[in-house]
Amino acid sequence: MIISPVEPGLTPGSGQRTTGHSYRSHVAALALVVALLSLFVGTDSSWSGDEGAALHQARILVEHDRWGLPSTLPAVDPEGDWFPIRHSWPVESGMAPLAKRPLYPVLVSVGWLVSPKWGPVAVSVLGAVVAAAASGLIARRIRPALDRPTLWVAGLGSPLLFDSQIVIAHTLGAAAVTLAVLNALRFFDHHRRLDLAGVFAFVTLAGLVRSEAVLAALALALAAPIATRFTRAGRQVGVVALAAAGAAWMLERFTLGLIGVRVAPLVPGGSGAGWVADRWTGFWATWFQPGYRDDPLELMLVGAVVLMAVAVVLARKRAGVELVTALVGAAAGLILARLLLGGGATVPGIVWAFPLAPLGVMAQKRAHLDDLTVRFVLITAALFAGAVLATQYPTGGTWEWGWRYFAIAV
Repeated sequence: MIISPVEPGLTPGSGQRTTGHSYRSHVAALALVVALLSLFVGTDSSWSGDEGAALHQARILVEHDRWGLPSTLPAVDPEGDWFPIRHSWPVESGMAPLAKRPLYPVLVSVGWLVSPKWGPVAVSVLGAVVAAAASGLIARRIRPALDRPTLWVAGLGSPLLFDSQIVIAHTLGAAAVTLAVLNALRFFDHHRRLDLAGVFAFVTLAGLVRSEAVLAALALALAAPIATRFTRAGRQVGVVALAAAGAAWMLERFTLGLIGVRVAPLVPGGSGAGWVADRWTGFWATWFQPGYRDDPLELMLVGAVVLMAVAVVLARKRAGVELVTALVGAAAGLILARLLLGGGATVPGIVWAFPLAPLGVMAQKRAHLDDLTVRFVLITAALFAGAVLATQYPTGGTWEWGWRYFAIAV
């Protein structure tokens, strides 16, 4: 087997670089597993009203070749205020179920053309697999042997798996931003214009499918010069990320003009308790809330994460392998019991829905920040998370599995 040399700027880890063929095989296997899971989950119901709106919009585009439908009872409701589909948007051709971020309904309609039953979900599956694959390539830069484990953890062990089974744009946004980060890292190494163009293209794409991607662009623009210690390459990436956010904004407004809809600026609603109080409730909901109902079973997740946190601390202190393994095994047992006994209850807090994320941050050491990839990814994720916390709804993403507005940072 031929092992490719480590690219310039990479820190050779203890493992060897995975061959391209081997990694592509793992990506294909992950795609197959996630696609087969959609057969098990099924498509006979929707998770949220957002899914229904996207599906209705895709069907209108495919069957009527326009964005809106006229009022169903014009004599009673001439203004269309009581259109049957909730939160529809007025457009020139009638009422559109989902006109905001119009690129996503168009992509869903393409999936609908392939298969009305599975096509829309396949769009989400594709986004999740691409996001996981790009995450693995970023991890490879830190240590070559990390690419495949990262691929599978992101694809099957993170909230991206949940999002891959529903008709929402979160996985597409995550894929686009992760690819933008990967291109930025490559530009730091080789200063190729193609990589800089990739940053622009993927940030623009992310901004066209998800509102919070604009926050990710701002985080990227700040993180690039900071992480590179204000090198020219870092400043260039920052400027390009900002330009891409502006391009996404202008393209969306242009498209909405063609459709014939005007969209008011997105302003998250408040609870009336004040901005600080709303930030706290949103933080609790998206980070630490174990469920939406008072259920003793939720304590199983809390106990599992506590056991894993203790295991991480002991591992850093180089405690015995047997003790650490026993703690991790006990945590896994609690999580399995929670899944078997808890039915279909959701877990909104990321600490419980994806404990590997906070535990991975806990395992970091100061020396790890000497690696440009680690530094850039952590700073970008931290700035993005802070921006989402400052602007999200007091209830977080409402019905979700692991902070859906933060999906880009997973």
